[in-house]
Amino acid sequence: MASLRGRRGILAASTLLLLFLGLIYAYSVVLAPMKELWGWSVSQMTLVFALSIGMFTLGGVAGARMGGRWGTRATFMAAGVLLAAGFVGCSVADGPLAFPVTCLCYCVLCALGIGLAYDVLIAAVTEWFPDRCGLAQGICLMGFGIGGFLLGPAVSWVYGIVEWRVVLRVLGAAFLCMLWAASAVVVEPAGAGAGAADEGGADGGPLVADRRFRLLYLWLFLVCGAGMAVTGLGRELPASLGADAVTAAFVIGFVNVGSGLGRLVGGGLADRFGAPATIRATSAAMVASILALLGSLGAGSLPMQAVALLACGFSWGVAVIMMTYVCAKVWGAAAMAKNLAAVNTYSIFASLAGSFGAGLLAQATSFSVALGTVCALCVAGVAVGRPLGAAVEGRDGSREAGAVGAGDLAGRLDG
Repeated sequence: MASLRGRRGILAASTLLLLFLGLIYAYSVVLAPMKELWGWSVSQMTLVFALSIGMFTLGGVAGARMGGRWGTRATFMAAGVLLAAGFVGCSVADGPLAFPVTCLCYCVLCALGIGLAYDVLIAAVTEWFPDRCGLAQGICLMGFGIGGFLLGPAVSWVYGIVEWRVVLRVLGAAFLCMLWAASAVVVEPAGAGAGAADEGGADGGPLVADRRFRLLYLWLFLVCGAGMAVTGLGRELPASLGADAVTAAFVIGFVNVGSGLGRLVGGGLADRFGAPATIRATSAAMVASILALLGSLGAGSLPMQAVALLACGFSWGVAVIMMTYVCAKVWGAAAMAKNLAAVNTYSIFASLAGSFGAGLLAQATSFSVALGTVCALCVAGVAVGRPLGAAVEGRDGSREAGAVGAGDLAGRLDG
């Protein structure tokens, strides 16, 4: 294993890179000039986010496969090429084809590139920190969570002084350079993943046959889907209360701040209070934050909305780290990349139902109706959280925790 200083350097580089890759959550800011230029609707913008999250998830599945077959360096280089091509492609979009071109370049190419790098980064950090897995994952995922908050307002400000097409091309070149540099820095420890491909379930069965997997999948769909719905509505939420472009980018960024903080401390909360208590508290906190968002719309208060967005992001961040926590605790670290990619496919459905669905509802009715529907789904998440916590702790007669491979689901996703 690398020296303590060496693996800390890998952790720092991974966190910094994930911070920039977290720009995916600031999509409404990055694409704001295009929305204004061609008059895209709220539902079109939330569709962009939903497609981005779906392709990001598939990129994670591909990253797990590529990382295992060709190594992290080749995967990072492929991710850099995809991101560069995606941002440059967006910069040349124009006229009636601007929206489909953006969907192809931003939602497919950029999101795939981010997914490739994300899965390989998390798996590499997990391998380097078997003794401090939860803390290391939390630090990395914090970077990914707050990336949108730090970079969103910065991009919005730069748009005010530099033509947006130029900004997108610079972003593409910057991501290409960062990922190629990362390919020489972030490497897996010797012997990482050995034997992972041959692991089966705790009793030789597939992952999808494990009740804990099914409960975790449903809980993530309900709770994280709420976070995706709020992020999907994006800067339109503060804009509906009269915020200007930079202020709206700053306020909606509190979702990302909360998400980063939740990812940082979520693993520690689970270690201290146990997975069942953390899961139940996270579900309840998401319900409370959506209710607070509804209250901010009724009161017309941007400060109240900022606090509610922070709480929503925090709950979302804890839920995300609980995904990695449960994967490592229940199914082991040896097949972490494949198992995490398999579980993370929930986000395809959560982004469509949460982000795109909320956008359609908001456009057809109002933000209040959309958020009310999201709140109802969060209440269902509270109900699912209780049996999930018991299953993770093995108190419901489910199989004992043990090393489980990606099983049937990941096998199908791998082709």
